[in-house]
Amino acid sequence: MSIWIRTFSPRPLGPLNAEALQSGIRKRLLAAPFNPDEEEDPEVVLSRLRISPRSADLLELYYRADAKRFIPVERWVGDAAAEEVEEALEDLEDALDPGAAKVRAILNRTVETVAFELKLSDAQGMGWPLAIAAAATFAEQCSGVIYAEDSGWMVPSGNEVEFLVQE
Repeated sequence: MSIWIRTFSPRPLGPLNAEALQSGIRKRLLAAPFNPDEEEDPEVVLSRLRISPRSADLLELYYRADAKRFIPVERWVGDAAAEEVEEALEDLEDALDPGAAKVRAILNRTVETVAFELKLSDAQGMGWPLAIAAAATFAEQCSGVIYAEDSGWMVPSGNEVEFLVQE
């Protein structure tokens, strides 16, 4: 089973930049309070963090002591991004939260998405705050919005994130 965190981007991000992403993760992971079930010292996680580009649209985030496991990060454009937006808008159809209008406005302008595919062990541990920090880095670059499955919609706010719609 996978758990998804996505950034919806109203402006093109271009090729995924591993160095900029690593810097953004570091800034947020050290500043923001996170309380996953299996929390580790952020400095220890960051000392292991390695981002491997596989293509302009695919990265692998390695952060665990088990150096073989990673979080895949994939950028989608065109029809693939449009399908993601369509699904997201359907999910928000009945949302009455004040922030839902802002989310819909961003979704209606979205040209690409970046998806993080977490396994349950990632979501229960430091993979969750790491992926949120990475998604916030991308969202900040493009004035986008983040969707974390079973959590809600959020936007970057300084070194943290602010919920617009909670699930």
